[in-house]
Amino acid sequence: MGIARGGAEHLEPVRRLPDLDDFVGKWVAVKGGHIIAAADTSRALVYEVHKLGAKGKGAVVQFVPPPSDSLMVGVG
Repeated sequence: MGIARGGAEHLEPVRRLPDLDDFVGKWVAVKGGHIIAAADTSRALVYEVHKLGAKGKGAVVQFVPPPSDSLMVGVG
């Protein structure tokens, strides 16, 4: 059985890092709200993050697409 929740919960959307505009078309590794590595390919980025050692552990990798007005729905 579910748990009753009182009142509406407000979740703040995840904001896009402004620094990503400098990396359009590249793969980046983000940790703690900062870009810690960037590369032209995902394979090259893995190599760059690996070189960072412990500093790269737990980073999130993402591709930076060009700006668009399209709507994207994430699943996962």
